[in-house]
Amino acid sequence: MMFRSRALAVAVGLLTAAVIGACDSDTATAPPLNTSSPVPAASAPDPAIKEAIKAQPSFDVGHTVHLTASGIQPLQLVSQCCAPVVFKNESATPVTVMFNISKISSGKIAPGATWQWVPPNPESVLYHLVGDNNQGGGIEIESPEW
Repeated sequence: MMFRSRALAVAVGLLTAAVIGACDSDTATAPPLNTSSPVPAASAPDPAIKEAIKAQPSFDVGHTVHLTASGIQPLQLVSQCCAPVVFKNESATPVTVMFNISKISSGKIAPGATWQWVPPNPESVLYHLVGDNNQGGGIEIESPEW
Protein backbone atom coordinates (compact mmCIF):
# COMPACT_ATOMS: atom_id res chain seq x y z
CA MET A 1 0.00 0.00 0.00
CA MET A 2 2.89 2.35 0.77
CA PHE A 3 4.26 1.85 -2.77
CA ARG A 4 0.87 2.77 -4.32
CA SER A 5 0.63 5.97 -2.22
CA ARG A 6 4.17 6.92 -3.14
CA ALA A 7 3.55 6.10 -6.81
CA LEU A 8 0.39 8.26 -6.79
CA ALA A 9 2.33 11.18 -5.29
CA VAL A 10 5.03 10.72 -7.95
CA ALA A 11 2.39 10.62 -10.70
CA VAL A 12 0.84 13.89 -9.53
CA GLY A 13 4.30 15.50 -9.51
CA LEU A 14 5.06 14.18 -13.00
CA LEU A 15 1.71 15.38 -14.33
CA THR A 16 2.39 18.86 -12.98
CA ALA A 17 5.85 18.83 -14.58
CA ALA A 18 4.35 17.60 -17.86
CA VAL A 19 1.92 20.51 -17.97
CA ILE A 20 4.76 22.95 -17.36
CA GLY A 21 6.97 21.11 -19.87
CA ALA A 22 4.25 21.31 -22.53
CA CYS A 23 4.88 25.04 -22.67
CA ASP A 24 8.43 24.36 -23.90
CA SER A 25 8.31 24.86 -27.67
CA ASP A 26 11.99 23.97 -28.22
CA THR A 27 11.99 21.31 -30.93
CA ALA A 28 15.74 21.17 -31.60
CA THR A 29 16.85 17.75 -32.76
CA ALA A 30 19.53 15.80 -31.02
CA PRO A 31 21.72 13.04 -32.38
CA PRO A 32 20.33 9.53 -31.94
CA LEU A 33 21.21 7.75 -28.73
CA ASN A 34 24.44 5.80 -29.12
CA THR A 35 23.27 2.26 -28.43
CA SER A 36 26.64 0.70 -29.27
CA SER A 37 28.21 1.77 -25.99
CA PRO A 38 28.15 -0.74 -23.12
CA VAL A 39 25.03 -0.64 -20.99
CA PRO A 40 25.28 -1.19 -17.23
CA ALA A 41 23.87 -4.48 -16.06
CA ALA A 42 20.24 -4.16 -15.05
CA SER A 43 19.40 -4.91 -11.47
CA ALA A 44 16.74 -7.55 -10.94
CA PRO A 45 13.28 -5.99 -10.97
CA ASP A 46 11.21 -6.25 -7.81
CA PRO A 47 9.28 -9.55 -8.07
CA ALA A 48 6.31 -7.86 -6.37
CA ILE A 49 5.92 -5.60 -9.42
CA LYS A 50 4.10 -7.36 -12.24
CA GLU A 51 3.77 -5.55 -15.54
CA ALA A 52 0.32 -5.64 -17.06
CA ILE A 53 -0.08 -7.12 -20.53
CA LYS A 54 -2.01 -3.99 -21.52
CA ALA A 55 -0.96 -0.75 -19.85
CA GLN A 56 -3.42 1.48 -18.06
CA PRO A 57 -3.89 4.60 -20.22
CA SER A 58 -2.96 7.20 -17.58
CA PHE A 59 -0.65 5.59 -15.02
CA ASP A 60 1.07 2.25 -14.64
CA VAL A 61 4.04 0.48 -13.08
CA GLY A 62 6.41 -1.53 -15.27
CA HIS A 63 9.05 -1.22 -17.97
CA THR A 64 7.12 -0.70 -21.23
CA VAL A 65 5.66 2.39 -22.91
CA HIS A 66 3.19 1.53 -25.70
CA LEU A 67 3.11 4.01 -28.59
CA THR A 68 -0.29 3.38 -30.16
CA ALA A 69 -2.42 5.01 -32.86
CA SER A 70 -4.62 6.42 -30.08
CA GLY A 71 -1.69 7.78 -28.03
CA ILE A 72 0.94 6.92 -25.46
CA GLN A 73 0.07 4.33 -22.81
CA PRO A 74 0.70 4.84 -19.99
CA LEU A 75 1.10 8.60 -19.91
CA GLN A 76 2.98 8.23 -16.62
CA LEU A 77 5.14 5.15 -15.97
CA VAL A 78 6.87 4.24 -12.71
CA SER A 79 9.86 1.95 -13.27
CA GLN A 80 12.97 0.85 -11.41
CA CYS A 81 16.57 1.82 -11.98
CA CYS A 82 18.55 0.50 -13.83
CA ALA A 83 16.35 -1.86 -15.85
CA PRO A 84 15.67 -0.97 -19.49
CA VAL A 85 12.51 0.97 -20.30
CA VAL A 86 11.13 -0.23 -23.63
CA PHE A 87 9.24 2.04 -26.04
CA LYS A 88 7.14 -0.20 -28.31
CA ASN A 89 5.68 1.28 -31.51
CA GLU A 90 2.27 -0.32 -31.91
CA SER A 91 1.10 2.23 -34.49
CA ALA A 92 1.17 2.01 -38.28
CA THR A 93 3.65 4.88 -38.72
CA PRO A 94 7.27 5.46 -37.61
CA VAL A 95 7.65 7.56 -34.45
CA THR A 96 10.55 9.31 -32.72
CA VAL A 97 10.72 9.76 -28.95
CA MET A 98 12.68 12.76 -27.63
CA PHE A 99 13.39 13.52 -23.99
CA ASN A 100 12.50 17.12 -23.11
CA ILE A 101 15.56 18.15 -21.13
CA SER A 102 18.51 15.96 -22.12
CA LYS A 103 17.40 15.80 -25.77
CA ILE A 104 18.00 12.05 -25.93
CA SER A 105 16.33 10.80 -29.10
CA SER A 106 15.27 7.33 -30.14
CA GLY A 107 15.63 8.00 -33.84
CA LYS A 108 12.77 6.65 -35.94
CA ILE A 109 11.09 3.59 -34.41
CA ALA A 110 9.45 1.58 -37.20
CA PRO A 111 5.94 0.14 -36.75
CA GLY A 112 6.22 -3.01 -34.65
CA ALA A 113 9.76 -2.16 -33.52
CA THR A 114 11.06 -1.20 -30.09
CA TRP A 115 13.66 1.15 -28.65
CA GLN A 116 15.03 0.85 -25.15
CA TRP A 117 16.59 3.33 -22.79
CA VAL A 118 18.50 2.30 -19.68
CA PRO A 119 18.15 4.91 -16.93
CA PRO A 120 21.54 5.48 -15.30
CA ASN A 121 20.06 6.53 -11.95
CA PRO A 122 16.77 7.36 -10.22
CA GLU A 123 15.25 10.39 -11.94
CA SER A 124 12.13 11.87 -13.48
CA VAL A 125 12.02 12.08 -17.27
CA LEU A 126 9.56 13.90 -19.52
CA TYR A 127 9.42 13.07 -23.21
CA HIS A 128 7.37 13.81 -26.31
CA LEU A 129 6.87 12.44 -29.80
CA VAL A 130 8.78 14.47 -32.38
CA GLY A 131 6.38 16.31 -34.65
CA ASP A 132 3.59 16.23 -32.07
CA ASN A 133 4.59 18.04 -28.87
CA ASN A 134 1.06 17.42 -27.55
CA GLN A 135 1.85 13.68 -27.39
CA GLY A 136 4.11 13.18 -24.42
CA GLY A 137 4.53 11.40 -21.15
CA GLY A 138 6.71 10.94 -18.12
CA ILE A 139 8.75 8.23 -16.45
CA GLU A 140 9.61 8.12 -12.77
CA ILE A 141 12.67 5.94 -12.21
CA GLU A 142 12.84 4.77 -8.61
CA SER A 143 15.80 3.33 -6.76
CA PRO A 144 15.56 -0.43 -6.18
CA GLU A 145 16.45 0.20 -2.53
CA TRP A 146 13.25 2.20 -1.86
